[in-house]
Amino acid sequence: MSRGEVVGPFLPSERQPGSFLLLKPLPALDHGTPPALIALHVRLASLTELMGHDTFNGLVQAVLLTPGGTALSAVGRAVSLDGQLIEGAALMDGWRVGLELKTPALAQPLTRIREALLAAALATVLLAAGLAVVLAIRADKRIGRLVDGSMALAEGRLDTRINANGSDELAVLARAFNQMAERQRDTLSATVEVEKMAVLGRFATSFAHEIRNPLAAIKTTVESLRLTDPEPQRRQLMSGVDDEIDRLDDHLKGFLAYARPAPPKAQPVNAGEVLDRLALLIAHQLQECNIRLAVLGETGLRVRVDPGHFQQILINLVANAIDAMPAGGRLTIRVRRRNHDHAIVEVSDTGIGIAPELIARMMEPFVTTRPGGSGLGLSISRQLAEINDGRLDLSSTPGTGTTATLVLPRITADDHIARHSTGGLEIVE
Repeated sequence: MSRGEVVGPFLPSERQPGSFLLLKPLPALDHGTPPALIALHVRLASLTELMGHDTFNGLVQAVLLTPGGTALSAVGRAVSLDGQLIEGAALMDGWRVGLELKTPALAQPLTRIREALLAAALATVLLAAGLAVVLAIRADKRIGRLVDGSMALAEGRLDTRINANGSDELAVLARAFNQMAERQRDTLSATVEVEKMAVLGRFATSFAHEIRNPLAAIKTTVESLRLTDPEPQRRQLMSGVDDEIDRLDDHLKGFLAYARPAPPKAQPVNAGEVLDRLALLIAHQLQECNIRLAVLGETGLRVRVDPGHFQQILINLVANAIDAMPAGGRLTIRVRRRNHDHAIVEVSDTGIGIAPELIARMMEPFVTTRPGGSGLGLSISRQLAEINDGRLDLSSTPGTGTTATLVLPRITADDHIARHSTGGLEIVE
């Protein structure tokens, strides 16, 4: 015991704190005196608190290991070790300082991270599954509309269209379907029109031959009776019959002109010169109907068209305009350039107009709003415009008037940009 001895430790209790004893022997004063001991009573806390209280967020704890295997915390209390123990250097015989690693505390953040990742993965899977279900339902509806549209098209409903909003593949497919439907409608309409014209041409030739020959004989007979009959009343009656025969013959000519129009002989035509001739032809009729005529615009423009066809189109359009103004009004013919290659001739009236439900059908054969009309004037005009590489359109407002727009190829070489010699305005009262 020359170096001293440690007795304890004495663990803390309710009555006293933990402690231990340091014993140090004293040298004897003589040989007959027994040796003496000095004992120092030391609190455990005075030793363990030197280890510090920092546990690094509960992950690491410093402990004092006693010879009896007891582990003391920084406050001198016995603790149980449930983590990994790392022993340090010896302080005294059997006394060591150690570090306890809290394995559950170290694993807890990793556990939370793992649980969070698992929850995120599960949420992602559920979201993806829900999104897939929603997209599948929407795609199924849109594909169903495509299928229904295809079936409707197959049944002959050529006006079927599918909503093509969006930019995905189904929207592109829907737009392609709509384009296909429009082309099929146009192709079928053109085919029907060709077949109709072919049948009408054959019928017109046979019909005109069967009607006009006996009609000519009737006309000759009526004229002979009218010239030889001494009774004035009968002569007047025969004259009326002769007029009706001429009217019937005019209808037959119009029918033949629509069924088998003469091939165009296109050539450069000055629009102003044709309009001058037209104004002279209709001057008397305009005066009787109290209609004013105005010829405006670039009447010096030249167009490529058959002159006879051009004049017939204008006469038909003007005749319709006059019929639409039974109480008088204003008839305006305006010439202007559409672009570098085309010119426009507009024939406008201030008449009764055309109902919206009829405007799309007005250029079909035998469709008319005039009592006693044949319904061929606009049909013939449209046909003549198309075979001359042009187009005829109608626009109308009921109660305000109608405008017929004739588009024809324009001759640009030596084009008379200045207005016609009429000054661009001609009024016939």
